[in-house]
Amino acid sequence: MIQAPPEASGKRIVTAAILGLLGLWLIACGAYLAYLGGSLYYVLTGLAVSAAGWAFFKGDRRGGHIYGAVLVGTLLWTLATAGFNPWQWQSRLLPPLVLGILVYWPELRARAKIALPVLALGVIGFAVWLVSVNQLDTPSAFAASGSPDTGPASGEWRHYGNVQAGTRFSPLDQINPSNIDKLQHAWTYHTGDDAGMGF
Repeated sequence: MIQAPPEASGKRIVTAAILGLLGLWLIACGAYLAYLGGSLYYVLTGLAVSAAGWAFFKGDRRGGHIYGAVLVGTLLWTLATAGFNPWQWQSRLLPPLVLGILVYWPELRARAKIALPVLALGVIGFAVWLVSVNQLDTPSAFAASGSPDTGPASGEWRHYGNVQAGTRFSPLDQINPSNIDKLQHAWTYHTGDDAGMGF
């Protein structure tokens, strides 16, 4: 077992506490999600993060290796569940990566001349990827292609404006220009709100 330097014990215990509390939260919420039929990822990640926190508390630097395994596992899980959608990468990877800065801060500070440029290039590269993909999902891009994104065949609007591009186009055609004049008043429901408010 490799013991952390005594002078770093205070920071080490803070890191251990953060990892331990986060791990317990992931286990509790992940167990409930699994009970509802969701992914076991959060339970497994919570166990690993808790183990990393315990290792840091004991002064065992293998806690960093355990947290590294969490990052690799999260990356693989993201690829499996989100493909190459950068918006979903952001929500899945950004929190553990930010926490990783705290976990690996002593090593990052000791190798600042290499670590900081690599981090900067990573952030810039991801930002460029995010912007480029977002530009491909704009209404103007679909208009230029001549084939608007219609969304799910069921007509379900899963995003504001139907699709992420906000085209507001629906594939449903039960109501169309040939029969819209035949629509009739079906029912009315009064909520009890004051109509005098003008809404």
